[in-house]
Amino acid sequence: PYFAKDAKVRLDKDVVYLQNALKEFKVSDPRLVAIIVATLAIETPTFNAYEEATTAAERYEGSQTLGNSQPGDGVKFRGRGYVGITGRQNYAAMANRLGFPSLLDVPEDAKKPEVAARIALAWILDRQTSYISSIENNDFVRAGRLVRGGKLRPLEQERYESIYYSIFTKLTNAS
Repeated sequence: PYFAKDAKVRLDKDVVYLQNALKEFKVSDPRLVAIIVATLAIETPTFNAYEEATTAAERYEGSQTLGNSQPGDGVKFRGRGYVGITGRQNYAAMANRLGFPSLLDVPEDAKKPEVAARIALAWILDRQTSYISSIENNDFVRAGRLVRGGKLRPLEQERYESIYYSIFTKLTNAS
């Protein structure tokens, strides 16, 4: 119910990478697990690590905010993965954070499920204080901005909140 119907095959095949990343980062707090699942369900409803279209990515060319300082950086470091990291600066941060320096040379690796899962978790965990604060204050608009940088549409916000509470309730009632 959290992901689109056509996500089942990918979930069956690739959820192991998400499980491995949860173990790697030692995530056990039910709030964080619920935030992660809700974020992934909103950002990639088909659980398909994606790559932003070249034409869409051209808008990032020369963006100093994203650290795109070299010609071609906008397209080279376009949104990829489960959370769509974008920009040379964010790719460099994730390459360093994950001990994966080749991500700057082969940014396409960010859409491989095993890499996308690790990036998604690192991205969210690096912002976990803000996520938890947002959730505890029932501010799902702010929580949505933490990944997107922009607002969730009203239906996405409702869905995010519903998924979060559903997962959190299952995890806290299971113990």
